[in-house]
Amino acid sequence: MIGDVDTKLASGLVGDGKSLIADRDILYSGAAAIFREDAPPRLPSGSHPHFLADTVKRVNLDYLIVEGARAISGEGVSEDPEDSPGPLRPRLSGVAGSWWVWDKDSDASPSIAYGNHLERVLRQHELDDILRTTRVTEEQEERSVAALSLVRELLPQVAATTFPFVHHLVYLDGRILSMNLPQVPESVFISTELLGRDTIELADALLHESLHEKMAVLRLTRRLMRAGYTDDDSATFLLPWSIDYEKPRHFNAGRIISAAHVYTHLAVLHCAALLRDTAGCGVMSDLHRSRISLPYARAACLLDAMTREHVRDEFGEDGRLLREVLVEALESVRAELHGVVELEPHGWLGMSESALITPSEVAG
Repeated sequence: MIGDVDTKLASGLVGDGKSLIADRDILYSGAAAIFREDAPPRLPSGSHPHFLADTVKRVNLDYLIVEGARAISGEGVSEDPEDSPGPLRPRLSGVAGSWWVWDKDSDASPSIAYGNHLERVLRQHELDDILRTTRVTEEQEERSVAALSLVRELLPQVAATTFPFVHHLVYLDGRILSMNLPQVPESVFISTELLGRDTIELADALLHESLHEKMAVLRLTRRLMRAGYTDDDSATFLLPWSIDYEKPRHFNAGRIISAAHVYTHLAVLHCAALLRDTAGCGVMSDLHRSRISLPYARAACLLDAMTREHVRDEFGEDGRLLREVLVEALESVRAELHGVVELEPHGWLGMSESALITPSEVAG
């Protein structure tokens, strides 16, 4: 059954990675023609030697698209790149705009351009004091390869339709274990500390961050959200597991569907790992049980949030289709593990409708 879930998540309008990348490339090719820029190559193979240069080109096009939209709307084009709203994808996903740092007329190499861009994005988010890029040993790099291989073993179709969205794995020294920066496309960031943990935990992080890259393209090329949707005006949902945080977290609809997408995939990943390990040794540790319980419960909560009054109206037809696919996958996980792990589908759902509030209520 998990094999069927793997196939379902990797196919169709909201899962097929090849069609998503093709549609993304059409979008960027059109933008390149309008702005008389060189477009990144379409559908590069895994051995393509110019991923770094292509990423820089795509960031450049993001910047030009947003600046062009500002000019058309009468907002005016900023002469200072630091005042720009940032790349198109961060603008769509509600992340603060980044600085544009690459001078396309310079002869700087792609690696220098990419590195400069990354450093300034980290500085903008005030992460430069707690994170540093670093080199890793051959043994540490092999651990990354092993984790990627594990995902490919457990969920071959998901891996094949998710990892092509990522071309750069950046290692960091710092207390953040892994992250994705929409302003630095096609890149996943993991800490050297994470490299010291077990393979399934590293595999979880790599798939998690890679799914954000796939979601960025889904937001660009599919009608996940209603016409006219913006993250700033979206209804929001209070995350139940954040209630005891110093600052409880509220997700807008764009973040809800993105997180539901990630957590559902992670629940399926850990289900596949549990079934494999249980078949091999017939026992299951509490650690294994906890690893499936958390993503399952959070996915169930977020998928439920997508149906709540006001929030449900924020999604477009493709967003509703994606929810159906994710719900079906999560139900399959529960059925597959019945009698092995008791998964509570409503573990996080003891929330009243007061969890649903608007941005103005947050501000108040």
